[in-house]
Amino acid sequence: MSEEHLPVQDYTKLAGDYDETRYTTEMDRFLDSFREEVFLELLQPDRSMKIIDVGTGTGSGISFFAERVQEFTGLDGTQAMLDLAQQKVDEAGLKNVDLVCANALDIPFENNTFDHVTSLNFIHLFAPKGIEEQAKFIAEMARIVKPGGSVIIEFDNYKFLELGNNYQDLEKMKGELQVDRIVGTYLPKTGKVSRFSQQLGKGFARLARRKLFQKYAYKWVVKYTKS
Repeated sequence: MSEEHLPVQDYTKLAGDYDETRYTTEMDRFLDSFREEVFLELLQPDRSMKIIDVGTGTGSGISFFAERVQEFTGLDGTQAMLDLAQQKVDEAGLKNVDLVCANALDIPFENNTFDHVTSLNFIHLFAPKGIEEQAKFIAEMARIVKPGGSVIIEFDNYKFLELGNNYQDLEKMKGELQVDRIVGTYLPKTGKVSRFSQQLGKGFARLARRKLFQKYAYKWVVKYTKS
């Protein structure tokens, strides 16, 4: 494999405890629920859809989408991560999931293959090489989505996470796509607020969806569309 097509980061050594360090606590699940809520709102999955999740890792997107769509493909550059995702697929008895080990900048599917493309907690890995490399990643996802389809991506806010983006970057990286919607997932300090009351935490988190607070969201989910 040429250097150009090496995985962004090999997660083989991290795969074993990847989920345990990110998704097992009650707070992890609480904060993750806002991401799921926004992705489902923007994607509106149904049984007619053929979608691909790029950078699928151990398969967090599988639990969000697979049971709601016709076909789900999960793509990742680390086979050890996909092995864990396959365990989840098998345990859930899902028959409509295909997992593919490949590089996200060289996706092995033809143009206009999928109805929609999703990417959760992944694009930040391209951030060290700048917006240009992130734009290449988005362009590759744009290539495989059908006209009329969408590319829905989770972005981190650089104000709170080292490998995040400026709010203005979200428009700059669109390439041939159009920005349909930008939705904030939750505001920082949501976890602290929820310790007093989970209902209060939910209300505080959802302020990130309002235009006034959107730029200050901890993360954004952006829906790009292809004409």
